[in-house]
Amino acid sequence: MDRPQRVSERVIEVIPAPFNDRLHDFMSVKVEEFKKQALEEFANASADAARRGHQSPTSTNGIRHQVQVHLVKKHIAAVIELQRQLISDLQIPFSYTLSTELKEQLEAYVSSSWCEELLEMNGGVSQERADRLKEALFKERSFALKSAGAQIDFLADTMRAKQTSQSQVQPKELAQKFKILWSPGQAEKDFRIWQQELEGGSVAVMFLDIDHFKQLNTRFTENRIDGTLLPEVQRLLKRLTVGQGDAYHHGGDEFLLILPNVDASEAMQFAEKIRGAFEHHEFVINQQMVSITVSAGVALWPNHGASYGEVIQKANEAEHDSKATRNRVTLASTTASEHRTN
Repeated sequence: MDRPQRVSERVIEVIPAPFNDRLHDFMSVKVEEFKKQALEEFANASADAARRGHQSPTSTNGIRHQVQVHLVKKHIAAVIELQRQLISDLQIPFSYTLSTELKEQLEAYVSSSWCEELLEMNGGVSQERADRLKEALFKERSFALKSAGAQIDFLADTMRAKQTSQSQVQPKELAQKFKILWSPGQAEKDFRIWQQELEGGSVAVMFLDIDHFKQLNTRFTENRIDGTLLPEVQRLLKRLTVGQGDAYHHGGDEFLLILPNVDASEAMQFAEKIRGAFEHHEFVINQQMVSITVSAGVALWPNHGASYGEVIQKANEAEHDSKATRNRVTLASTTASEHRTN
């Protein structure tokens, strides 16, 4: 494939040549692979339509449109995944222009002219029909780029947060497997500190679990999930809890969020925010966009327990209640002692 033109010389200064070269080499291979897959998808879908007696110019162009949209999304997913990997491999530092430049780089691989070339597949249709197909494809491209842009912004925000808070992170006990969130041991330490400092206040604990996690492991393999989905989940949680409290990896697909000095209503509102953020976030696994949901339980000290262990147990029980229907948040029942521990 031809190398996409850089939008400005500024990209050269921040994103080094090896980054651009490796991305170009990778995408050169992927473009041919995607073309082959697109032709196979079109042939299979057309054959299926013929078997069902739905073969017509209109249905054929509808199939072409679906294949074209899929091709745009696959290009975008492939570029973003490699950008993430290259940032890590080449240890690219955060800069305030990085997000913009990554978006410009991404858009160059699904440019308007490239989409125009895709539309040449729609030969033999009326001008009116061709215009509608073009409008539909560009609308899908715009939506996909907007979604991808949000992922890039999140990546840049994560890099900035890590850079600015690194001095604070190091003394904390990190999760051993991913080195991103605090560990369960650190969660208990922080809880006890807040417990001692808050006079007349409360500490909320949110116990969170990924829905259908075993199915994800079976579909993508455990190693792939450990290397892509779980770190992304942790980064999302870390971003959502900044300024509110802290997030902790409890083990496997389970996570804890601890929010000091909030009441039950505030804790539930925040938990719903977390649940909604997962519901609308698109995760990338093996170059595929994957949507996941979470089930959560919320409990508060001292309302639901006098100790860390009691509150965690109540939050865990509430999370199990949420699991009955999934993608839900449940507040623990108030049956705990009202005594505080110091």
